[in-house]
Amino acid sequence: MKKYKERRIICSNFSTSFNCDGDERDLRPNTPKMCYNLKTKTGNLIVGNGFQKLVLPKNQTTTLQTRIMKYEEGFKAKKMWRYSYYSEYNLRQEYMLVVLTVDLKLYFINLFSTYNYPVKTRNTPFNKEPTAITYRIGKKEYIAFASPKDNLYVWYCDDNPYEVTTAPKFLSLCYHNNRIFAIDSESNHLVRYSSTRNPLDWTIDANLTVTGGGVIEINDYKGGLQNLVSFLDNVFVFRDFGVSKISTYAGNTYFSATNIFNSGCKVYGNTACVCGKYVYFLCEDGLYKLTGYSVQKIPVKFTDMFSSINQKNINTCFFENKLYIACNLNFGDDKKIGTENGSTITNNALIEFDTDTDEYNITRGVDISCMVAIKDLNLSKLIICMNGDYGTQMWQLSNDGKLETTILDKKWQSGKVHFNLFDKEKILKEINLIATKDCHIIVTSENGMRDVLVKGQEEMQRVRINLKGKNFNFSFESNFEDIFISSPQFLFNVEEY
Repeated sequence: MKKYKERRIICSNFSTSFNCDGDERDLRPNTPKMCYNLKTKTGNLIVGNGFQKLVLPKNQTTTLQTRIMKYEEGFKAKKMWRYSYYSEYNLRQEYMLVVLTVDLKLYFINLFSTYNYPVKTRNTPFNKEPTAITYRIGKKEYIAFASPKDNLYVWYCDDNPYEVTTAPKFLSLCYHNNRIFAIDSESNHLVRYSSTRNPLDWTIDANLTVTGGGVIEINDYKGGLQNLVSFLDNVFVFRDFGVSKISTYAGNTYFSATNIFNSGCKVYGNTACVCGKYVYFLCEDGLYKLTGYSVQKIPVKFTDMFSSINQKNINTCFFENKLYIACNLNFGDDKKIGTENGSTITNNALIEFDTDTDEYNITRGVDISCMVAIKDLNLSKLIICMNGDYGTQMWQLSNDGKLETTILDKKWQSGKVHFNLFDKEKILKEINLIATKDCHIIVTSENGMRDVLVKGQEEMQRVRINLKGKNFNFSFESNFEDIFISSPQFLFNVEEY
């Protein structure tokens, strides 16, 4: 007759930083094999991020946000930039959200105004999706747009935009030490820099004076140049297979480029994002951070899920000590959550990565094309553009686990539970937990499956299971509006030697 000994597993501190890369038999009880649309608070499972229609204040002094944005027919957002400038007409600092639509038209939204429609600019000349930067000349703040197919397009919001026909065409721009640095679209091993007297003057100064423009050649077989980022005292060049640093010498007169990171995998240069004292970026094999002197890989466990398609559409943003990564992930199932029900999908997930703790959670079912962090006056929001049908308006990050009114399905799935006794029989007798909201507990072994609907209550509950097996998985799932699960205990009878 077999003899059994009682054993317990206590999941006392939930994590949402799942590990889909390793052996699920090696995971701790509180580390999930898969998790989405959930967060943790003091070790308990709670509802994850959500997305609601953008609401803004009506003036610069109120804390109330009652201005519901409206949109003209045909408006479909694609990309955004924050632009702040001192208006000589209004005699105050203004704060704008500049929006590019899918038909390459520019709109702007005053973040503090009674007007609730995006305003279209006149004669937008783009033939290809541009990149943009803000910079200053004298006392005026400008925003400039560049693409490989278009002239440099410059705007000071009190005046009409205009084209700079004397400038080369560029792939990427950044503003650093009173100069604009740019990747030449026709010779993408060259980084050009403008004069300091006028950031729109690209004339190469033969005498290499302090104020003149010039060119830096970067051609050491690390692939094409993708993106420029101004960080600390240097300009960093993100390339197909590496990162280079442009340093300044002799009083901002001479520049030199050195390679600081070599990668055997493709670098997603468009994901480079300044996050406080580091720059984070993605490669095919994972997440990295740039310290200014070196590059370090972050030990995240979600990169095996990156889809082989659409990774050029990954976009990132830094907001309240979190790096947000909109991307396309392969969840390995046939579920359709949120925007995954659409006819075409570009991205389907948002990763929220805490740069202080390296912990993360994933929101599944949202197709994000662009994000902008806004922290101006009394306004603090992560503003979002979406692809597909949801692109007809602007969105903001919320904490209600919904895409507008659509509840996003939630799941936390364990690794395998075996007590390091792979050939011994176990019987999961019961689960004790606090679940204040309705949820499903699903337990599987090689001998079967139990799906139990737990009704929410404040007291500890005992859930009978009585399932035999040698290896167990359990998951908490919910398609209800809210969730709260605390400290589940799993009571097993385990066969002795």
